[in-house]
Amino acid sequence: MDATGTILPLAYAVVDSENDASWKWFFEQFKHAYGERPNICVVSDCNEKSLNAVTKDTRELPIVELLEYMRTLLERWTNEKLLKVKGTFTYLGFKFNKELDDNRTLSHKLRVRASTDYIHTILDGVRRYIVCLENKRCSFGQFQLDELPCPHALAALRHMDESYEQYCSPYYTRESLFRTYEIPVNLLPDESK
Repeated sequence: MDATGTILPLAYAVVDSENDASWKWFFEQFKHAYGERPNICVVSDCNEKSLNAVTKDTRELPIVELLEYMRTLLERWTNEKLLKVKGTFTYLGFKFNKELDDNRTLSHKLRVRASTDYIHTILDGVRRYIVCLENKRCSFGQFQLDELPCPHALAALRHMDESYEQYCSPYYTRESLFRTYEIPVNLLPDESK
């Protein structure tokens, strides 16, 4: 996923048929290019529009035309994302900025008791949560899982009069999103090559 929370295509392949041998070959090539990557979304597992769904009507095209179609499709998607990034003026990408705003709203009803500069007890009615800002952890578990301050962490940060930026994953930032989509989709060589 990119910093907007949408699927970012990293690779695609044209194969004779979708079978175990093709998938094995694809993942070997992917591993060679990118190394081991946990939580990779395989197109057949994705809920968003996948390359398979978008290109189903083009599968009978000659290979060069199919590859050019794929290239222009990815180029168009990249350009659309880049335009959105240029129109984003928040520290985080849209999805994560909204999530942070929602968490901030929830954090205002919480009470905070500081134990040390970095460890806080957060009271939510009768429930208690421990937040360690130094380790970016919350006993609720959302802070370390999402790598984005949860309502409990934001309450502790507000208590400390500290900003949230250093507690967010750098992958969620506008800067990261811009770097993702500034890489051009390379043109195909002439058909004779």
